[in-house]
Amino acid sequence: MRRARFGVSALVAAVAILALWGGAAPAAELAVTIVGAHEVGKVYGMVFADAAGFNKRQNPVWSFIGPPLGGKCELVLRNLAPGKYGVIVFQDLNGNGDLDTNLLGVPIEPYGFSNDAAGVMGPPDFQATAVDLGTGDRAITIHLR
Repeated sequence: MRRARFGVSALVAAVAILALWGGAAPAAELAVTIVGAHEVGKVYGMVFADAAGFNKRQNPVWSFIGPPLGGKCELVLRNLAPGKYGVIVFQDLNGNGDLDTNLLGVPIEPYGFSNDAAGVMGPPDFQATAVDLGTGDRAITIHLR
């Protein structure tokens, strides 16, 4: 097996290049606590980084499924780039993998959004749910309704 050997000058040059380049973008963690969950049924969620994905419920940067424990579900989303994120959650009480609605399209299973945002005649928009995540970690709580 061959090993690459680097002299001191090559190492100094590599460190200088990395310092000028700036390395990888800073990442942060978003801790999400979902409260008001029933003991039966998994909690589903999606995290979006833009309004287009949020509005169409497509291309989440994170998606998750978790069991409720003691009426809540907790998770930590790691390595998120600084920016705005909207979180959508629901609890699937009957185990079919979908958020069930009535004939008018109103959810009949528990659901919630980041910032506990609520919409008028439909879900809230991305801006209402947007959580601003800088380079530091952040924690949010979502109450299921």
